[in-house]
Amino acid sequence: MPDPAVLAMAARIDWEPWPESGYPAVFPAAIEVELTDGTTETLRIDDVDGSARRPWDAARVIGKFLDNCARVGVESTAAEKFSDALIGAAHPDLSALRSLVGATG
Repeated sequence: MPDPAVLAMAARIDWEPWPESGYPAVFPAAIEVELTDGTTETLRIDDVDGSARRPWDAARVIGKFLDNCARVGVESTAAEKFSDALIGAAHPDLSALRSLVGATG
């Protein structure tokens, strides 16, 4: 069940298409925040970390996968076993993902 605070925050978010962003040649991001005093702050990133031009190394990708598994309650040993099997296989068997999802209870 999603956290009610997260759902409340998500309900306050608006988005719109950004056709002139340059995607898919680059993967830009922009966020504009309206503060309680009515002022706005904007942050733009021309090409996000982890894009094709700014790729992550394998250790960082695996670390993010393991962190995400932990956040949803997957036991670390199950997540590591799945990750190792996926990376080490010439032809990965993705059906093993079902057992990983089942590990969240």
